[in-house]
Amino acid sequence: MKEALSSSDELWLDNEANTIDEERILEVLETASNYEHGVAQLDDAGKAIVWKLREWAGDLAKVTGNKRKHTEESTSLSFL
Repeated sequence: MKEALSSSDELWLDNEANTIDEERILEVLETASNYEHGVAQLDDAGKAIVWKLREWAGDLAKVTGNKRKHTEESTSLSFL
């Protein structure tokens, strides 16, 4: 017997848990001759996903940069 999905579970599966679109987009970008050509092949939804992934990557770079800066400051202070 199958259990019914709650509306929140269904929404999650249709959005955050659905990585099919991201995987398809990455495949298009990987097989394109260059990044710009790959993005040009995407529909508006695909371009929106690329924008969101780039936004997340930028946030990760900031976090990584902050950690690196903190580590470098700690190292510099240890020599004083």
